[in-house]
Amino acid sequence: MRTKIIFTFIFLMGLIVSASAKKKPGKTTDVYLKAGVNLSNAHGVKPNVPDKDFKTGFNVGLQADTRLDGHLYFQSGIFFTKKGVEYNSKGKDESTKINQMYLQLPLALAYKFHLDRKTHLVLNFGPYVTYGIAGKVDDGGAKKHDTFDKAGLKRFDAGLLGGIGFEFDRILLGVNYEHGLLDIAQAKKESYKNQNISISLGYKF
Repeated sequence: MRTKIIFTFIFLMGLIVSASAKKKPGKTTDVYLKAGVNLSNAHGVKPNVPDKDFKTGFNVGLQADTRLDGHLYFQSGIFFTKKGVEYNSKGKDESTKINQMYLQLPLALAYKFHLDRKTHLVLNFGPYVTYGIAGKVDDGGAKKHDTFDKAGLKRFDAGLLGGIGFEFDRILLGVNYEHGLLDIAQAKKESYKNQNISISLGYKF
């Protein structure tokens, strides 16, 4: 049920973005359907946790590039993205896996270098905001815990992203790094800041 709500929301956002792209002569907006892989981690997690591993997730959503002036664009959109971390607690054989599912809104500036008529190098940088909608913590016990319960992580997060990509006609290939600026751990003696590398493939409508 929750998955249906997520993809319905992304679909509705796509209709809104596509409609806005037809307005304002001289201001063009390109809309991309994107999907890819996340390699996520976290700074902090818990005291005395020496080994943290990247956790594989995914991202899917819609991106809108609106031309501001010349080669300068404003990038936004809406994405469903899965982040988290995996680590071994001291003295335990079992690993703990934290799964975080978010709706994420990027708000970045991008500069597109024209390599030829249909090929562009794209550099982007800016903030993002995100809201946790689901997730489980698996510590090897019989029962999994909700990631965003009162003893877990705060739902709202914000940070900075930057990346590089290539546009080949209608195809977009890109890599982004996201660094969370907020400590989203609810426990006072713990710290948790999201980190994520996303590799994505997109198609321009």
